[in-house]
Amino acid sequence: MLWFAAALAFTAATLEPGQGMFELGLAIVGVIVVNGSFSFWQSHRAEQALAALEKLLPQQVKVRRDGREMDIAADQLVPGDILLLAEGAKVPADCRLIESWSLRVNLSTLTGETYPKARSEAAEPAAALDPLAAHCLLLAGTLVVSGEGCAVVYATGMRTECSAISPT
Repeated sequence: MLWFAAALAFTAATLEPGQGMFELGLAIVGVIVVNGSFSFWQSHRAEQALAALEKLLPQQVKVRRDGREMDIAADQLVPGDILLLAEGAKVPADCRLIESWSLRVNLSTLTGETYPKARSEAAEPAAALDPLAAHCLLLAGTLVVSGEGCAVVYATGMRTECSAISPT
């Protein structure tokens, strides 16, 4: 629509010079260029954020689907999948624990705190308010430092808490 407005302004400047239509046409083209540049920059930043997120997440994960355990690519996870996590595993998606055995998680990628935090399947009201404080949630990009657990995925990719962190 802006291109059409610029064309009209240039046409009017050609038909009746000296009315300021040429300057108006240049101003409209300037707005188009600035808008296009801004859109390109935003898209570029989103791609960078997604690439950084992919570096934090594992490539393969162990899940339970249709009653059987299997290894799948982390980018194939969907909400509702059941993750099987053990010591040393990177958490590939935001998920809620359904079983755990002495599970401790390093949240330093999200909070900067280096001490592992205990996690359990016990539900708590804080989970709805602050996912970082909820003891029943595991968040994408964190690392299981001890124990084992099963968790149901509720957010993947750019919908995770980890993706909300903007790169500087």
